[in-house]
Order: sequence, then structure tokens, then C-alpha cells
Amino acid sequence: MSRRVFALPLAFLVAFFLAASADAGISRYPYLLPTEDLSTSVHVCWQTDAKNGGRVSFGEKDVAENSVDGTYDGTSPRGKHRYSAVMKGLKPGTVYQYKVASDGEESGVHSFTTSSDAEDFSFRVLLISDTHLNAASQTPSWKARFSNLVPELVRFKPQLVLHQGDFVISTADDKAYDAGLRAAKDLFASSILCPVAGNHDTPSFNEKRVDIRLFAEEFRLIANGPEPVDPANAWIRRVFGSFNYGRVHFVTVGAGYLTLSDPAVKDGARWLEKDIDDAVKSGKVANIIARTHVPGMPDDALLKANAALYLAGHVHVYARLAPPVPGRPILAGATQETYGPGVSGTVPIILPSTVYVVKDVPKYPGAAVAPVVGYAEMTVTKGGRRIEITAYAKDNPDLSGPRRVIDHVIIERSLLPADAK
Repeated sequence: MSRRVFALPLAFLVAFFLAASADAGISRYPYLLPTEDLSTSVHVCWQTDAKNGGRVSFGEKDVAENSVDGTYDGTSPRGKHRYSAVMKGLKPGTVYQYKVASDGEESGVHSFTTSSDAEDFSFRVLLISDTHLNAASQTPSWKARFSNLVPELVRFKPQLVLHQGDFVISTADDKAYDAGLRAAKDLFASSILCPVAGNHDTPSFNEKRVDIRLFAEEFRLIANGPEPVDPANAWIRRVFGSFNYGRVHFVTVGAGYLTLSDPAVKDGARWLEKDIDDAVKSGKVANIIARTHVPGMPDDALLKANAALYLAGHVHVYARLAPPVPGRPILAGATQETYGPGVSGTVPIILPSTVYVVKDVPKYPGAAVAPVVGYAEMTVTKGGRRIEITAYAKDNPDLSGPRRVIDHVIIERSLLPADAK
């Protein structure tokens, strides 16, 4: 009796085992976050089912060049073990590869780009907001819609992803965060995620209280924001704050419904003035981009510093407004003129939700408004002096099909001492 042997192609077997091990054992895939110096370090976070630690390997040409042990950051509400590590000693303006080994398994190999204040350094930024991601069991499945969009977002190859708030829908645990990070794992594993806290990013939203501890724990953001009045609210330092990438200074001036003038924030206005002053005096910042979730909170310190851009979300429409004036914040329904060529000052852009449009579209008389689902792509060139933004809409509710351009904005200016006239 002859014995017949059926051999599977080697390429098939390799692909099968790589796919099977790429996310096994790591209950939450690695995602990148900012540090205070993105030219020499990048923060990576992940979760595991078992408390067995972890290690990050990274390098320019091979991940075996360097390694760092993960730090245990506690247990999530679902009993998952949080870990993080900071990849340090990096070269500015350099592409690195990395992978995470934890709980007996390994992630795939991903790459990221460090910041640089060099004259020829340029970078790409993805702008998204109000994803309202939810657990897979919840309806409507905004997670499924967002998953459909992720391959399109990845093709842009952004170095940064600026998320303008409401990453998740209101939840008392981190199921929604987990679902959202899984839905976009290929994006957040290779682009540095820079989230702003939204009003829905809190388990206390339905009780009309502001408590963004969970958001701060999920993302382990830089703790360089203003001090809280109550030391028990240490998370305030994480949901506000700033960092540089390239020659652009990004500063968060609003979190959820919180403003820097909120009674829970200690000397918020003074903190912002010093933050901006330090950034400009460094001589390495060409432009400032301010960020909030709820529109209406640009501080006069930003206007005095001639901040280039103010980004918000929350109202689920795309809106480009006229530059605000001191003492008159941007408010829903306020009369504004459209930003155009020759208009100076801070350019306010409100990003649409990526998953749905509200029924009652807020009115912004005289503004460029589009009630759509969509996102925007931003490129920063000429040593940080030129910021170009293209906003896109998706016509299919499930975010499939082609995109169309709904707006295009170019801002050219510089705060660099060498460019002062």
C-alpha cells in the first residue's frame, strides 16, 4: 500500500503561522503615544491576559539592535494587564522598526518616524474626530464602519494621528477603547496617536459629571499639563498638555467639557501663557496648533501668539471659520466669516465625525460648512512654515467607496526668529 503525502506550499505555511502569532497572547495590540521629546523617544502601550511582563525590541535596520522592558501600569476594569515602555536614545528624523513580545507571544514588526527640527524635515498628520467607537456587541456598530475606513487611512502613511475627542461612546469600562484600538491597530501601531479627551470619553458622562480618569489611564498621555486644584484629580495634567513634532507645537487647551478656566484647573491661563512662551523662545517652533474637543475655547494667549490652527470636533459637521478675535471665542451659531487668502490670524477648523452626522446641523453663518462623515489629511513642509489641509467626505454610511474633497486650506507663516522681519 503506497502512502501519499500532501505538501502545502512553504509560503502558505509561513503566512499562516505569522498571521496566527501576530496578535495572539497580546490582548491589546501595541499603540504609539507621544513623549515630551519625540525626536529621541516614543511611547508604546499594550495589554496582556497574563501578568508575565513584556519587552520591546527596536532599531533602525533590525529590531534586535535595542530592547527595553515593559513597565506594569496596573490592571484594567476588565482584568487585562497594562504595560508600556519608552523607546529612548533615538535619532531625530529617523525611521525605526519595533515589535512587542509579551505573554509568550510577539506582535508584528511596525515602524515609526521620530521628530526633527531640521530645515528639510516634513511630515504627515491624519485628522479624525468623534469615532464613537463601541464594543462589537453594541448597535449601531460604529466600530465596523471605522474598520472599513482604516485601510484608506493607513495608505496616507501619517506620522501622527490627531484624534479630536469622543474616541469611544460612553462606557463604564474599557471595552469600547479595546474595540477601537483593535479596529485601527494597523494605524495606531505605526502612527503616533495623539488623542484629545471628548465628553463621551468618560464613564460618568450619563451622570453629567466630568471624570476623565479612564481616558487618562488608557492613553498614558504626557503629564505636563496644568496642576489640578484637587490633588486627587491628577489626571488633569494628562488630558491637557503639549508636545513638539517637527517645528510645530501642539497644545491641548480643552478636554471634554473642561476648559483651562474650569475651577478644577489651577491657573490654567497662566500655564498656557508659559507653555506658549517657552515654545516660541526655544527658537525651534515655526507654528502652533491648538486643540480641543468642544468648539469655543481658543484662549487669547493663542491669538496673541498668532497660533496657525485651532482644531475641534464635537458638533459632527465639517466647518472652517474665520479667525477669532481677542475676547470673542468661537461659539456654535456665532456669525463668522470664511477664512480665505489674505486673511491672517488663527484658522479654526471643526472636524466632522467619521461615523455619523447629527440630524440638527449647527448653524455657522458665513462659514464653509459640510454635514458629512469624513476626515482630513495634513502635511507640514518647508521646515514647519507651510501647513496644508485637505478635508474629505465619504458618501456611504458604511464608509466604503470613494472619497471626495470638501475643502482645501494652506497656511504659510513662521514664528522662527530667523524669519522675523
